[in-house]
Amino acid sequence: MCEDLRQAYDDPLGAEAANWLDRVEWLRANGDSLLDVRFRVPESVLLESVAEPGEEGWATTVRRLHRTDGPGWSHEVDELATRLLAGCQGALPLEDLIVLLAAAQGLEPEELAEAALPVVRELVRHGMLLPAA
Repeated sequence: MCEDLRQAYDDPLGAEAANWLDRVEWLRANGDSLLDVRFRVPESVLLESVAEPGEEGWATTVRRLHRTDGPGWSHEVDELATRLLAGCQGALPLEDLIVLLAAAQGLEPEELAEAALPVVRELVRHGMLLPAA
C-alpha cells in the first residue's frame, strides 16, 4: 500500500511513517470488528466548512476534515459522517453510535454501517480517527 503526499507538510515524517504502518497493521488485525471499537477524534483534527449564500441563508457546500499535524491529511465528508464523528469521543462503540444516528435520521443501521465502515477505515489509516485507550 502506498500514499500519495501531494499536500505541503512541515513535520518530519519518520514518526508518522511508523505510526501509519502501525495503523495499517491495526486495521488488518481488527478490520472485521470495527463496529465493536470505541473511537475518538484526535485534537489535531479540525472540521472545515465551506458555505455559499442562498435564498435561506448560508448553505454548506463542502465539509472537510483536516489533520493539522504530520502530513496534513484531509478528507471531504458528508453531514452524516460529521454527525457520526461528533459522537466518537471514546465512550460508545461505533455500532452504538451508528444505531443512534440511524434512528435519529430514519435510516436502517445496517445500511448506515455499510456506508460508514470504508470512511472509518480511511480516517483510521490517516490518523484522523483512533481507537480510544
